[in-house]
Amino acid sequence: SVIILNWNGWEDTVVCLESLFQIQYGNYSVVVVDNGSDDDSLEKIREYAAGALIPDGSYVKYQPQNKPITVFERTAEECSEMRRESEDVLSAPSNRRLILIKNGTNSGFAGGNNIGIRYAIKGFNPEYILFLNSDTFVKTDFLDKLVEAFDSSELLASTQSLLLKPGGKMVDSMGIDLSLSGPRDIGYARNVIECDITSNNEIFGPCCAAALYKKEALEKIGLFDESFFYIFEDVDLAFRARLAGYSSVVVKSSIVYHKRGISAPGSLPVGQGRLKQYHSTKNFFIILMRYYPLKSIIFLFIRSPHRILHRISILLLEAALLNRLVDLARLFSKAMSERKVVKG
Repeated sequence: SVIILNWNGWEDTVVCLESLFQIQYGNYSVVVVDNGSDDDSLEKIREYAAGALIPDGSYVKYQPQNKPITVFERTAEECSEMRRESEDVLSAPSNRRLILIKNGTNSGFAGGNNIGIRYAIKGFNPEYILFLNSDTFVKTDFLDKLVEAFDSSELLASTQSLLLKPGGKMVDSMGIDLSLSGPRDIGYARNVIECDITSNNEIFGPCCAAALYKKEALEKIGLFDESFFYIFEDVDLAFRARLAGYSSVVVKSSIVYHKRGISAPGSLPVGQGRLKQYHSTKNFFIILMRYYPLKSIIFLFIRSPHRILHRISILLLEAALLNRLVDLARLFSKAMSERKVVKG
């Protein structure tokens, strides 16, 4: 099952959908979770499925042959109560079937994706769950390559596509990496101009702009932590997978193009600086508290005290302005209690 989050971004989403409905893989279900959009997203996605709206052709060549695509609409409340999907949904061809979940509120990247995951597991019982950003478009064999990579090891929880910039000449992400050089580096995307695509590389965890997880792994480690709302939720998920004994690889022959920076898919628009800064800084400290050894945290404070103190002051200011100081204290207390469990 492929989970795509949409929030006021139907232009990107229909391009992503058009590329997905052209892939070679034979047995998949596409689930779009609309995260409380207040634009025309729902209607535009319906128009695209009906064949009445043609996506931007500069990214993907439009194919009218598989239109109309049947749209099965569900509300988030219906999804929470349902079990196995109906036979008319299950029997529809993969490239002619779209499930559109209408979430009445903006639940963030973590919460919106979790709605889609829970629905997919109950409705389709898939072997794999694919997280795909709405600002991506894919090559026709990308999913075949991601699935094939799981044959290399039973310990794999996840595989990630090689994420390229739209022109195809620059790498956008080769996976999550860890560093102590600063807050921005906890989950940074390793960027290179050229890379060898003949082999897969082990990574700490996948960037969830294009990440395929085993369903059984997600059932063991849990879904996204919804307190993150936006950013670093895939880092947290990767930590939990590692601590459970799983590994991850980037599959360089699986190509996905990522228009990074156009939006914060499913949650925040570009330019909403206060809320974005609050969540990114908050989540950085949660990752530190939950998972980093004490000696590493001390080293980070010694190495860059001005940067850490600056981040703390910014976080407290933003939390105060957003009236979230109580929430922040509760989240940090929870992170410290979870650290005791993680570190045993």
